[in-house]
Amino acid sequence: MPQLEYFLVAESVSVDQSTNRLSVFNILEEVHLQRVPVPEGMTLPAHADGIPQLTAVSSWNMTDQDRGNRFQVELRLVAPGLQDPIRFVPLAFTAERDRQRTLQVIVGCPVGTPPGELLFQLYLNDKYQASHRITALLDDESVAWTESQGVVLPAGSTLDKPIIPPPSGVLFRLPGDSKVSHSASEED
Repeated sequence: MPQLEYFLVAESVSVDQSTNRLSVFNILEEVHLQRVPVPEGMTLPAHADGIPQLTAVSSWNMTDQDRGNRFQVELRLVAPGLQDPIRFVPLAFTAERDRQRTLQVIVGCPVGTPPGELLFQLYLNDKYQASHRITALLDDESVAWTESQGVVLPAGSTLDKPIIPPPSGVLFRLPGDSKVSHSASEED
């Protein structure tokens, strides 16, 4: 079974194309919640307080026995006021190298309305591996969500001035959403 090297939740990441080195930006320890959309089927109000964008990063060390095997990484969020954890779409990978990195981008992460401690949990093949704790505070600034464009805008703005677009070339799915959205890269 792969061994977890590290797990953290940050605002964003960048991977150098020539060296494959990972840069992590703004590790989340405390966040000011903003208004984000809630996917259909979730038991929260139509718009809830949440985190506009985050990236869960994990790195796994493989053994010879892991090579060629398929593994599934799942992120779950335990938040105040929610009966059940929010379960994000799992990522699957086949162990082909000594180390495997997973990056899960969540755009518009609803966490409910009460402030408090958010616990992001990491599972490998449905087995708990680690957690990352974030303190959530309410923020007076509200933002509006334009789902068709996949961007977060300041309240009253128009689509020509997005402030938090999804990262270029990223596939993402909101929790509870059955469709995959694709953020086009500049080369598209």
